[in-house]
Amino acid sequence: RGCPWDCDFCTVTDIYGNKYRRKSDEWVKEELKRIPPHAYNIFFSDDNLVASGGFRDISRLEAIADAGFQKRNRVAQVTVSTAKNDKILEMLKRAGISVLCVGIESLSDETLASLNKPFSAQKNKEGVKKFREAGFFVHGMMMCGGEGDTLESLDETSEWINTNLDSMQISAPVPFPGTKFTKQMEEEGRILTKDWS
Repeated sequence: RGCPWDCDFCTVTDIYGNKYRRKSDEWVKEELKRIPPHAYNIFFSDDNLVASGGFRDISRLEAIADAGFQKRNRVAQVTVSTAKNDKILEMLKRAGISVLCVGIESLSDETLASLNKPFSAQKNKEGVKKFREAGFFVHGMMMCGGEGDTLESLDETSEWINTNLDSMQISAPVPFPGTKFTKQMEEEGRILTKDWS
């Protein structure tokens, strides 16, 4: 639980904080043993499976690999910073993780900066390229309608998505209660209703 990043739109740090906490390797193995035999897809619900990219992440991926289940489709969420670590990429493969869900959000540096996203558009592109070169199926998670988005930039984003992602999901920037993004939108008078129904 938790995330070392502090993106303004995200609820993870508001709910779980900035300190990244892991379950023990033994506990992860035990949880994997509880998966029914007929389950083909395994989604690791960790918001960033390899947040630090350090020894403990490698140890956990070794535990996942040792637990078996290689014939099942495994999906994990990561950031583009994971692409910088060849050992982590190798261990993700060894652990049987073939699909990476990557929070790209935008290809506009202005939008990324306004959301306090710690990666540039160029880093996003480089990370996705490296994931795909390493043989991962990349599911990109994007937000359209940010501060730096224009019709032209959205056309460019669409073109990039169609040639660089295996699948994607698009959402609008949503002012989730409690986030810094919501506070900013309230201060700027940009929240038109608080009726979430």
